[in-house]
Amino acid sequence: MGSIYSLLSSHASERAEKPAIISAAGGRLSYLQLLSLVDELSASLSVRFIRNDTIFRDVCVGLCLCDGVLSLLFVLALNKMGMRVAPLNPALTFKQINKLAVASSVSVLITDNKLLCDANLFDFKTVLAKKIIEVNQSGNGYQVTSFDSGPVPNASYEVGTPFLITLSSGSTGDPKPIIFTEDNKIERAKQAALLYNLGESDTILCASPFYHSLGQRLSLFPIIFGSTLVVLEKFSKSNWLSAVSLHKITATIAVSSHLHALQDELIGGQLPECFRCLVSSSANIDISVKKALFSQKFFDFYEMYGASEVATATILDQESSVKNMKSVGVACEKVEIKITNSCGGGCADREIGEILVKSPLSSPGYLNSPQLTEESYEAEFFKTGDLGFIDENGYLFLVGRLNDVITSGGINVYPSDISNLLRQHKSVEDVEVFGISHHYLGQVVGVVVATKAQVSELEAELRLMARTELATFQQPIKYMFVNEMPLLGSGKVDRQALKASIS
Repeated sequence: MGSIYSLLSSHASERAEKPAIISAAGGRLSYLQLLSLVDELSASLSVRFIRNDTIFRDVCVGLCLCDGVLSLLFVLALNKMGMRVAPLNPALTFKQINKLAVASSVSVLITDNKLLCDANLFDFKTVLAKKIIEVNQSGNGYQVTSFDSGPVPNASYEVGTPFLITLSSGSTGDPKPIIFTEDNKIERAKQAALLYNLGESDTILCASPFYHSLGQRLSLFPIIFGSTLVVLEKFSKSNWLSAVSLHKITATIAVSSHLHALQDELIGGQLPECFRCLVSSSANIDISVKKALFSQKFFDFYEMYGASEVATATILDQESSVKNMKSVGVACEKVEIKITNSCGGGCADREIGEILVKSPLSSPGYLNSPQLTEESYEAEFFKTGDLGFIDENGYLFLVGRLNDVITSGGINVYPSDISNLLRQHKSVEDVEVFGISHHYLGQVVGVVVATKAQVSELEAELRLMARTELATFQQPIKYMFVNEMPLLGSGKVDRQALKASIS
């Protein structure tokens, strides 16, 4: 059995009646109830993965679930069985889900969406989660059905064995399935505990979906440390504030769009006294909001910078923010950061270049992609694709992205996915895609289309294409049309001129 399951078992023995998971609807599972439910679930699942008393160790189970509690239950049950799991984004189209599942070597897909089971798009078996777990719609809990349950054979993760496969983006044309071992997740939880002074006594709020690496981080931390997890299935300002007050939340990590929505309440001291720790993650926040959050006296605020591949790399706290507000902090313990120029050489203080990170918490790499793994690292330093510089005091400052990836609401949106689709229209000569600053989401998608067609009709047709083929967060918000793209002397499109015109 897995180490994380073993930690759950230990907590159930030591603090049986302590709340382990609380759903937004008010359902509660104590540690003893959670362990019992996970044991029942693993027994019900075992018959699907066992042959001659041996678990299929090469099987990867895809989880495509809207229910965050359900996702965690399945991960813990499969962890007991020593199996690896790939959480997938249920908001994507069927074809996108299929592509990501294939990239993650998924053999069985577990979903709570009956349409996925009936789609017939997949080369692997699809199982409806609600046939395995009966969900009490009143929010009081979950019950495992009694079909085909059997004993679970002994299985364990060997050192370095994949535990979770997390896609670097739910929409990229080139999926990057990041490998996480159990040790990765446990050691990263320990890092968070030290950085933010968190532990067993905390009640942690998760308002991020489980397919997102942040959702996994927040969901697994309480299981590892024996604290309490509160799951908010879908973020809204009112739901977030209600959950913090009702369940006496002490800490959470939030994406920038959430912080912007909540800024008045966070800065105005409208949260309960028990709330003591807030961390900003996933994207830069507006400098005025950042300054106000660091200036408030009601709780500890931190900004972190990192990547899924290397965990948290830098940290900025209230004390160090006074003179370094525009930075994202200094390197965490045992983490090394360097800035390299386009030729791979080192940069001087305050010289802008690509940010490279070396961390003992690094992922082993990308699943079934040794070449991509090798290309992503330079002598143990992960190439983040971010541009920035380090000042004379060791503070890291972000400048932008090396590859123009758009981050909307904490989710990466890849321009090629959008341009490749829109270019299929017969009246489109060329497309360039940009991120447009947005107060709430950080960025939204804008496109410039070169065409000779009638603009109003074409825009309506392109918007319909986007709604049909792209996930909601990928769909362009703003369209601009030109007769032809402006070109540089080299013959390349002048993206800077276009970006200035559409922003």
